[in-house]
Amino acid sequence: MSKRITKTRFLLGRQCSRRQWLSYHGHPEPEATAPEVRELYLAAGKEVEELAAGLFPGAVHVHREGTPGLGSNMLVGVAGSVTALEVSPSVIQAHFEVRDLLAISDIVEVLDDGIFLWEVKSSTYKEGRTTALQDWDVAFQMHVAREAGYRVVGAGLILLNPEYVRVDGKVVAADALVKVNRTHEAEALVPEVARELQDQRRWLTGASMPEELPSSRCKEGRKAKAANRPSGCGHLSEGGICGRELPVFWAGKLPDLKGKKAVRLTSTAGLTIEDLDAEDAAARWSPLQQRVIKAVQARDEFVDRGALQAKLDEVQWPVAYVDFEFDPTMAIPRHVGMRPYERVPFQWAVCVEPAPGGGLGDVASFLELSHVDPTRSFAESLLAALPETGSLVAHHQDAEIAVLEQVAGRLGGEIAERLRALVPRFIDTEMIARAGYYHPDQMSSYSIKRLAPALTGRGYDGLAIGDGMMAVATWRRALRPDTSTEEREAVRANLVEYCGLDAELMHDILERLRELCRTD
Repeated sequence: MSKRITKTRFLLGRQCSRRQWLSYHGHPEPEATAPEVRELYLAAGKEVEELAAGLFPGAVHVHREGTPGLGSNMLVGVAGSVTALEVSPSVIQAHFEVRDLLAISDIVEVLDDGIFLWEVKSSTYKEGRTTALQDWDVAFQMHVAREAGYRVVGAGLILLNPEYVRVDGKVVAADALVKVNRTHEAEALVPEVARELQDQRRWLTGASMPEELPSSRCKEGRKAKAANRPSGCGHLSEGGICGRELPVFWAGKLPDLKGKKAVRLTSTAGLTIEDLDAEDAAARWSPLQQRVIKAVQARDEFVDRGALQAKLDEVQWPVAYVDFEFDPTMAIPRHVGMRPYERVPFQWAVCVEPAPGGGLGDVASFLELSHVDPTRSFAESLLAALPETGSLVAHHQDAEIAVLEQVAGRLGGEIAERLRALVPRFIDTEMIARAGYYHPDQMSSYSIKRLAPALTGRGYDGLAIGDGMMAVATWRRALRPDTSTEEREAVRANLVEYCGLDAELMHDILERLRELCRTD
């Protein structure tokens, strides 16, 4: 493991000295997400970087040391970057190294008076809303390049244009991307980078791991104004170095923790939810936080029958339990009419309960396993499968509603009107449960993956697919040209099973909540 402070390590150090020290000293960090899901996001970033290279004609690519398949004529690492910057108008993946610092810039533009650094991000541009983390990112690169002897005259970001709509054929980089000059903002941070590096060197060269208590900064929050939360930390997981030290009901797991309250609860080592006083007026607990504290202390479920019944009374028959699977990771629009990161709906499952106590019908499903745009067939088949009246039940309905709104916007016409007419019929099992239920086994989460097992005893154990993003990764694997027919059929079966179970579990959740309301 190289003992250099890279850009990634520098940003980790701004989040947590312990996390940076562990990376620097070669201790692997547990994956916060499944490798297949992580690959989706990495692939999206690579696709945007490749598109951005098209903005710089004549650009030369420098390869990282150790890249498989390197030829003798390829430019590699720092030495290759020196050569490329001398002869090329722009360089992709330019390496800058000095002492213990290494920065790799996505694109370096060679100008008459110096070099301009461009950082490519796979996020969309919103005017006036670039993040502080992005500025720290380019400021680190500016500092290292200057220390390496280069005259850096500016730096900026290349982001996705949120207004871009794919028309047809090849995506044009100049239309799909936006260049944002951040020289002024980054320049202001360069002296701070130098000062923080001094602090980081001090703890990185220490023989022992820094003492850092887990806190709210451990969780993903790239938009934090202090730019000190680059990503969710795998060491906080149950198998991680920090996670193993935490009690099961650590106070930091209380839901909706923010600001001073989060700092107060996480600054005491070993503080648990059992230690908290739900009736402490000074603590200003939210109703949900009070509920969690009481349930954990009682080691029993919390049930507010009146609040639950009021929500359950809103359900109208026939009831259709609905679940969508969609791909939210397509940074570069794949189909005509799409914008960056527009959801691609490739699957739905529907179970219909015709009347109270009338039993749940078989699962109807739609699944597109090809490269064709599934949007219209998804919408038409869904409308044909749903009853014309009654409630449409989803868990965390915002996701399903967002898909319907995007599909309606793309298709337009009568079908768009019919899709939008579905929205007022939605009932959310998450919101119903939040109104009056909590079980300690939920671990402060109302996701269906936590709620269903805690409430009904039935979950996702034994399934090949365990969550929505794994469903996306599995679907994308089926679309690869090297996937065999047998594997594609196995993917089909696994996706149908997973999506159908989501719909069935929504029914089970409502049935169990009704039982609790009937209990004397």
